[in-house]
Amino acid sequence: MESVKAVDEYLNGIYIMMGISALMVLLSIFLMYMGYQVARDITRNIESLENTLIHAAQKLGSKSDLEKMPKIDLDTTKGTIDAHNFLETLIEKAEIDKNQAEEANEAKPPM
Repeated sequence: MESVKAVDEYLNGIYIMMGISALMVLLSIFLMYMGYQVARDITRNIESLENTLIHAAQKLGSKSDLEKMPKIDLDTTKGTIDAHNFLETLIEKAEIDKNQAEEANEAKPPM
């Protein structure tokens, strides 16, 4: 009888370890899926940002700005820094244009 009881205890331990292992496998599959989703979303966002930068350069930038654009690769740290610098340049140009437009508007004689 003791050997049957020992075997049952051993089997119970094995079943518990099997259950824990199954949960770990399921958790691993879930985390793998989540990692895939996050990586896919990040890739989409980077592509969208690159397209937005190109569009902004075409709309607001000069020819020298357009020449810079193909060098910007948001997959690298240097490319991200270049993109930030490019955006700062565009913002500065927009502020200058805004100030010039306000000055020109103030210079108009009142009707």
